[in-house]
Amino acid sequence: MAYAFKLTTKQPIAGGKIPKGASFQHIEQSSTAPQMSNVAKTIKSAFGLEVSSSAISSSYFDIQKL
Repeated sequence: MAYAFKLTTKQPIAGGKIPKGASFQHIEQSSTAPQMSNVAKTIKSAFGLEVSSSAISSSYFDIQKL
């Protein structure tokens, strides 16, 4: 089963290309907190930016389960 999350940035990401307060929807197969490797893929598809999963952390986002 897939679970939807809304992620809102708490700080600029990708050298400021994604500003603080930007939000996007992320789909995860687990109901627990999203995996950053999967979030990096969602960022690439939503914003067209390559972000390494090691360059982001769950603390960078306000995560809300939908």
